Amino acid sequence: MRLQVVPAFALLAVSGLLARQTVTPLNIQTGLWQTTLKQTNHGSLGIPPEVAAQLSPMQRARAAAMLKAITPPPSQTYTRCVTQKDFNQDPFPDKSRQSYTQCTETVLSSSSSAAQIHEVCKGEVEVDATISYQASDPQHMAGTGHAVIAVGGQQMTTDSTLTSHWIGATCPKN
Repeated sequence: MRLQVVPAFALLAVSGLLARQTVTPLNIQTGLWQTTLKQTNHGSLGIPPEVAAQLSPMQRARAAAMLKAITPPPSQTYTRCVTQKDFNQDPFPDKSRQSYTQCTETVLSSSSSAAQIHEVCKGEVEVDATISYQASDPQHMAGTGHAVIAVGGQQMTTDSTLTSHWIGATCPKN
C-alpha cells in the first residue's frame, strides 16, 4: 500500500476531535463520495549525500523507496464511504500516516459549511499542514491545503486543492 502523507488534504485526520473540542460537523450526506486531489510539490525528500554515503546499497534502495512512497502524486481521484459514525471524527481520514508518525490535529474553525484544521505530525516523517474546506451544499465540497513535509533534514512543501462530490447513499461492500 502506498503511504499517503499529503492526501491527508483529502481532509486531514481529525479523528476523535469532535469528542475533545466543540466542533460543528460539516453538513454533508452519508454514502459514497468521490474526491479529486491535485497537488503541486516544491522541493524534494532526497537522501542527504552524507547519509547516503553511510548506507549499504540495500539500505539506500529501501530509503529511496520510502521517500518515493511518501511523495504525493500530482493528481489522484478516489472514493470513500462516509457513514454516520464518521461524523464523530473526520469523514475523510488518511489512515496511512498512523504507521510511521504521531499526529496532533487542531480545529481552527468549524461550521456546518466550512472548516479549517491544522495538523502537526512528528516521527520519521514530520508534517505541518493546514487545510480549509467548504461544503457548498450537502453533496459538494472543495478545499485547499498547504503542508511542509520533512524527512531526514530534507524538506518539501505541497499545495493542494480538492473537489469532492457525493455519488450516492449506498456504498460498495468490501
